[in-house]
Order: sequence, then C-alpha cells, then structure tokens
Amino acid sequence: MNKDKEYIVPMMFKLDDEIYADVYFLPMPKSLKEKLLNLEEKSNAKFNRSYHYLPLNSLKKLFVTHLDGVVDMKDVSNNTVDDRWIVSDREINTNLVMNIIRSWIEAFYIEETELEKKRKNNDEVKEYANRICEELKDVDFSQNVRKENLLLFNKGRNYDKDGFRILPLLVINNIIGTDISINGQKTKFYYSGKNEIVTNPTGLKDINDKDYFSYVVNFSVQTLPPKNESYLNINISIRRWISRNEEEIKPFLDTEKTVYLKVGGEDNYKLQPMRIKYNFLSKKIDWVFSDKECYSVCYDNSNDDNLNDPEDILIKPQLYIQKALIPFEYGMGNAGKKIKHNMHAGEPFADYKTIFIDIMSKIPFKIEEEPLEAIKLQYNNENPKSYFDDYFNIENKERFHQVLQSALFEEQLTVEIWYNGGSEKIVEQLKYFLSNHLEDTATIITTRDLGEFSECLELKNENSKKNLEGFNDRIDLIENNIEHTNKPTLAFVILAGPGEFKIKDSNGNEKSDSRVDPKQAIRRGFAQTGRVTQFITPEAFYEAEKKRLNKIERYKIKMKEYEEGKSEKEPKSLYKSDNYNQVIKNTILDGYRQLGILTDVSKRKMLKNTVVSGIYVCNYINTKNGTTLEPFAIMVTCDFEKMQIKAFAKMETVIEYPYWKFILELSNEACKKGRNRRIKTSGNGVIKCFEKLIKDEKNHLVVIIADGTSRKLIKGISNSEIIKYLDEDKKQINELYIDNFEGGIITTDKLNNISLIRMRVNNEVPDYYPGKNEKQEFMNKSGVYKYEDVYYSLDTRTERESHTLDEKESRVINNSAFTHRNIEEIYPMYVG
Repeated sequence: MNKDKEYIVPMMFKLDDEIYADVYFLPMPKSLKEKLLNLEEKSNAKFNRSYHYLPLNSLKKLFVTHLDGVVDMKDVSNNTVDDRWIVSDREINTNLVMNIIRSWIEAFYIEETELEKKRKNNDEVKEYANRICEELKDVDFSQNVRKENLLLFNKGRNYDKDGFRILPLLVINNIIGTDISINGQKTKFYYSGKNEIVTNPTGLKDINDKDYFSYVVNFSVQTLPPKNESYLNINISIRRWISRNEEEIKPFLDTEKTVYLKVGGEDNYKLQPMRIKYNFLSKKIDWVFSDKECYSVCYDNSNDDNLNDPEDILIKPQLYIQKALIPFEYGMGNAGKKIKHNMHAGEPFADYKTIFIDIMSKIPFKIEEEPLEAIKLQYNNENPKSYFDDYFNIENKERFHQVLQSALFEEQLTVEIWYNGGSEKIVEQLKYFLSNHLEDTATIITTRDLGEFSECLELKNENSKKNLEGFNDRIDLIENNIEHTNKPTLAFVILAGPGEFKIKDSNGNEKSDSRVDPKQAIRRGFAQTGRVTQFITPEAFYEAEKKRLNKIERYKIKMKEYEEGKSEKEPKSLYKSDNYNQVIKNTILDGYRQLGILTDVSKRKMLKNTVVSGIYVCNYINTKNGTTLEPFAIMVTCDFEKMQIKAFAKMETVIEYPYWKFILELSNEACKKGRNRRIKTSGNGVIKCFEKLIKDEKNHLVVIIADGTSRKLIKGISNSEIIKYLDEDKKQINELYIDNFEGGIITTDKLNNISLIRMRVNNEVPDYYPGKNEKQEFMNKSGVYKYEDVYYSLDTRTERESHTLDEKESRVINNSAFTHRNIEEIYPMYVG
C-alpha cells in the first residue's frame, strides 16, 4: 500500500493469468429456427426474416434466470450462424431447454404476457404455436451439445468473446456456500441471479433484531483503455428484505417486482428470482406467467409450496421469509400506509473493504497479491463559489443576477407557485427564498390555484394499463384553462405524493393507483403551455421540517445541560443544512438547474476561452401516447464565460435552443398525440454535433458519456475501437470512428480546437474504498485519481457523512444511512 500519497482502491482485478474453462454450447436446431421464423411471420406482419431478428429477448432472460449455468443466448435471424446459440459453464439440460422454449411460446404467442402491447394473435397463430409446442415434446437435442476447453483470457487480453460472460460465473461458483465474517457476524454467500451473489437473506438482521438484510455483490468483466485490457469488476450494495407488514398492507405494484425463492434444499445456496406484477384482469398480484411455467419445469414437486400466492407473501412476509423474500423499497404501500424497515440505505467503507478482501482470497485464478491503487493527482484549483450563504440566503446577489440573465438570454423570468389550500407554509418558504434570491430583478413571482388539475385522473376503463384517456383529458383541461407563454416560466407545483391518489376496489376500499396520479399529465400540460415544472410533495417537506426542528430542539436541550454543568460533553454543533428545510432548498436549486443556471467557475483557469460540451445518447423511448423515438444524440454546450447553456439534437428536424426552452421543445416533439408514431432519428446526428464545434472559433472540451447505447451510435468510443486508432507515442486516437456512412470517420487534424474525453459513470465502473492515513483512518477526499492511463473523479462528501469513513462502523451494528459517492472513469481520447 502507498503510504506516501493519497489513494483509492478501485475494486477490480486485472486478468493477467492464463484462464481456461470448459464451456458448453448448444447450436440453434435448424428445424426449430425455421418454426420460430414461420411463427413470427404469422404473428407480426411487419417481420421480414431477411432483415429482422427474432424477438427472443424474453426467452433469453428465462434461460439465464432459470437454467443453471447458462450465461448467454445469442440473437437469431435468418442470416445468423447459430453454432453458439446457448452458452453454459456446465452440461446443458436440453430437456429443460425444450420445456422452457415451450413455456415461452405459450407466454409470448398464446397468452401474450411478454409484450407491453398485445398483438391480439388470431386463432391460426395460436394453433400453429400450440402445434410447435406439441412437436417439441418428443425432440431430443442432447447430441448437439458440445464441450470445448477454451482460453478465455491471458495477460489482460480477451481470447474468446464468451469469456466476458463465463468468467463471472467461474468466480461465483467458487464463492457460493462459503463463509464470510463481517464485524464478527458470520454468514454464507448465496447465488441470486446473473453475475450476482448475496449473503444469506435470513443470516443478518438490523440492530433492533426485526428486519433482515443482505450484502449484494455483482461481478462483471470490463476493459480499460487504451490497451483494451480486461479486469474483473466488483460492485457492492445492500438489499433489505420485507420482513414484516404489521398492518397487512397490500402494496399497489405499478411495475414488476422480484421475489427470491430459496430452492434446492439447505445445501444448495441458491435463490431463484421470480417476477410478480399486478394483473389488471384478475385484479390481483400474481406471478408472471412465463416465470411460473418455467419454475414448474425446472424444479420438482418438493418445491411447489414455494409458489404461494404472492399477495399472501406481501401481506404476511414473516410467515414465508424462510422460503420467499421480497426486496424492500421506500414508499411501498397503499392508501397512505407504508411497509417499514428499520435499516436505511448504504454501507460504510469498512464493510466494502471486508467483503472485497474476502472475495480476493477466493478468486480461482492468479491475481495481484495487493489490491490495485489509483493515486490522487495534486493540483491547485478553487472550488466553485456558491451564490448562497449558510442560511440559503443570497450572498453574491450581483453575480447571481448576472448569471440568471445570461442563462435566460436576457429574457424576463416568471415564477409561478401552484398549490391548493393547506400548503400555505410551503408557499411561504418558497416565496421567502425566491424573493430573497430574485430581489431587484424584473422577475415576476405569482401564486396560482392548482385546483382541479391536481385531482385524480378519471379512470373510465379499469382494465386499462396506462389510462391514456384520463391522461390526455387532463392535458387538454390544462391547455384550455391557462394561458400559453413563450417567455421563460418556472412553475413550482405543490402536489401530494403518489400514494395519495386512489381508486376504490370491488369491496369499496380505497387503494393507491398510479394510473390516476396526475403528476405526469400536469408536467406534460404545463410543458405544452410553455412552463418548466418542478414538483414538491407536502409529505417530504413536513417530514424534513419535523426532523430539522426536533434536531434543533435536542441541541438546545443538550447545550443547556452542558452550560449548567449537568453534562461534561459539549454537544456537537448543528450542520449548516440544519438552518433551512433541505427539501425547499433542493426544490429551488432543481428549478434553477432547469433554467440553465450554471455554477460559478469563473476562477478556474482551465476553462478560460474553453466551451464545455457533453454528448449523451438517449436510448429507445416509448412515450405514453405510443410514440417511439429511436436512439438519438443530445449535445449540451456550456459557455462558462457567457454563463449560458444551449442544447442541440437532430431528430426528424434540428432542435437547438437555450437549455430551458430545449427541455420544452424536446418534450413537445416527442410526446405529440397520435398512436403508433415512430420518430426515425438521423444516424448522422453525432456528425452534426461535431460539425458545429469544428466551425466554432473557440476551444471546445467535449465529454462523451459512454454506455451500451452510445457505443452503437458512436462506435469509436469503445475500447476495442480505441486501440485500433491509437497513436502509441501520443497515447491518443488519430481518428474518431462514428459509423460506416459518409463522413463517419473524423481525422484528428480536423479537431484542432477540440479535446475529447470519454466518461463512464455506470456499472461498467467498479466500486471503490479509500486508502488510509498514518493513523489507519480512511481518507476520502474529492479530486482526481490516476490508475495507469485512466482517471477517476471523486465528488465532494458532505460534512454529515463522515461516519461512513469510520473503520469501526458496520452495517451490522448501525441502522442509519451511509452514503457512497460513485467514482467516474475519465479517459482523454484526444487533446487538441
């Protein structure tokens, strides 16, 4: 360990060893492929076998979830080579494969439970699907399975494409069933799904001995630029289990939830994920059809008692918790009542380190003897200056007003506070701070009656999943009753939380239902009238206010006791954030961000004469009205000298506006009414972004957010492409490869005014824990840390989070919240 410099430990292992594995493959049987192609052609008139892949994503999920050892199922089309269709780290049970396929065909084509929008297949399609299922009963593909001993990795290089999926399971197989001791409490690891292990769900409880929780460890193989070297990444979290439901609340589930079933006996150490969701036809929570069918074919009758009614498991979890476990989430409940858990989120760094070191000792191949380190870079840079003082009052009025006017391109701002009776205290605080911040500007601050806009949406059809009619009716009501504006207008809306919007069930009992929640309809209606919207819930405000005032009162009592000599220990000072309601502050700052108000970084020399742009690729978006947007790039440009943000996107047309207006225009473009509308975005949208920057005389720092979606649109940001275009001497690319169309490769001689940085912020980046100082205390300082040719950025930690650094802390002895800042990976691709 490096004791002379500050460092962090990225939780990853370099794959330097020569790693072989026995891998099993099942090719896609040609007869089955032809049957499925024919079935899809009968079901989907738009399907063209020459161009389209079969819609097998949900089948792949069933294989990976239910069939032990399966790590992948490849995409299939008429033109694919399918010799590695199913990939496994152990012998493939082809009988179960065929049974799962039959279950999937029944779910996808006959019951139609796998698609959000049903196709309403006719009898001919369903008869053909049934015939395939019958024919598969007697098919034996076991002779098609082959076993190969493959070299997966060597000296950091990947030698087989399936190694990325096989390796995590090799590691997991070596860990499940083993013991781990955390702060003196021993438990075991269980397999809980793809690339994931958890500690025994009933092995650890909170300090009140009421609620269960587990540590969760996720594994993935990632590569680092510029050499495309492979690493095993570790990400750690906690999962709290619903352990009690004292009021026997039946939560309303608007999305699928996962139940984990213990299967295979006490020595199996496996949890089987099973999905549950609300069935609008039966009016109850039920198992997802395909999961239920797969469970029945994968496990013998001895486990049938695990498949109890999921509503019973939710209502009386304590009766089932030794067999069936449901992850706890904040807000789970109904009709204003919430399911509770004593433990808050997060864990301290001491637990991260304990788990990482334990896993390190169980890796089944050679790794470094000591954890890797990223060393902190020393540089002088002033932190951005806040516009506000410790009480959230304006401190630098002149500068803030300059920034506001620049952000709005000198247009006048109107701020509206929309509310109903009973929210006067929230209105009072909003008006106080807004008036304080915007005093002596031309800003108009008004209050307006929310009225019927805030009522439950009308639900005319109880079987409707989306309640599109009620949604659009509310938008029309808003559009027809408030004036339209093209001037910057920020609307703060005080609206009850989702649990307050209810319908009556068949017994006349009220229950929460997201279909009648008006929040999104208000947001859309306000957008169409020219308003940027920021919501605040009374529940959050009053809860924060209660905690704040109680804390101040306790401090006063303790300080009085100390001053009177009744206590020897002086109480710890209040935090700055105790001076105001945190929910009010966050709401106002979020509103300012939507207007495009930038942090004041004018004293940062590196930003002099430099415009910073971020390029982000949005994935497929399916709107409530049935519009589908194909992936498209958004470029947000920040000019810190002018303190202005503009945003640009090329969809069917070019959209380029000041930031606040871009939000509205993008929303209005994407969410126009009309079913089955598809917006085909231009493939050269990224090229258009760079053309704009190249023509500009200013220097530009361009940050591209890299993930699976952006790599499809900007191919050159993947590590496998970076190494192809790498200038070894300069350690940067000489060409940026975007795609195979005209102008799709940009040579760096055209980027003289552009520096290009790639950033990753998702699960492709490992977790970390900080290094220690001479006193063996964790040091967690914000800044930039370097490991080989990549950099990691670590954000500032607030003063109230210091207990996360305490080496004596552990989740097993503390129920309070522990916050954890994720690190961001930064790689300079090109410096202009």
